[in-house]
Amino acid sequence: MDSTPSSPQTDLFMDALSVLMSWRRIGKFSARARYRIGTERAATKTVQLTADPMRLTYALSSEEGGLREECDGYNHTLTKNGRTEALPVESLVYEAHAARLAFPLALPIWGRSSDDYRLTGVAREVPDGFDLHLVHSAEARLRGTLTVSVPRRMAVRLDTPTLFVAYEDVQWSDA
Repeated sequence: MDSTPSSPQTDLFMDALSVLMSWRRIGKFSARARYRIGTERAATKTVQLTADPMRLTYALSSEEGGLREECDGYNHTLTKNGRTEALPVESLVYEAHAARLAFPLALPIWGRSSDDYRLTGVAREVPDGFDLHLVHSAEARLRGTLTVSVPRRMAVRLDTPTLFVAYEDVQWSDA
C-alpha cells in the first residue's frame, strides 16, 4: 500500500471527481439550461430542462415553444417534436448538449478519442464547490472549466471557448 500523502490539490480534484461519479444518485430536477455550441457568444440559447439521471431520462423544451425533445436512456428512444426514433445501443453519447451536465460521462472532457477537452488535474475551490480546469485536446491554448456544485452534488456549468452549458434555477422534484 502506498503511504505517500496526497496534496491539497489532489484532494480537491478527487473530491470533485467523486461528486461527478455519483451522478446516477441524482434525483429528478428541473432547471433553466443555457447553452452554446461554437465560439459565437450571441448564439447562446435557453431551454427548460427536466432531468432524472437516476432513470436516464430528460426532456427539453424551448422557452418560446416549438422545440420539444425527450430522451429515455433505458429504452434507447429519442422523441423530437413528437417523432420517436431508436437510439443505437452502442452510442457513447446521445444526450443533447443542454442535458449533458446531468449526465457527466456525456461531457466531452474525459480525454477519449471523441472528446474535445480533457481534465488537467487542477481544481480550484469556488463558492459552493469546485472548478475543474480543462484543456483542449488538440489546441492547448484553448482552456475552460467545469464547475461542480457540492450542495447540488452535480456539475452546473461547463465553460469553454467552443462549448458552454449552465444550469440555473435548479429545482428538485418530489416525484
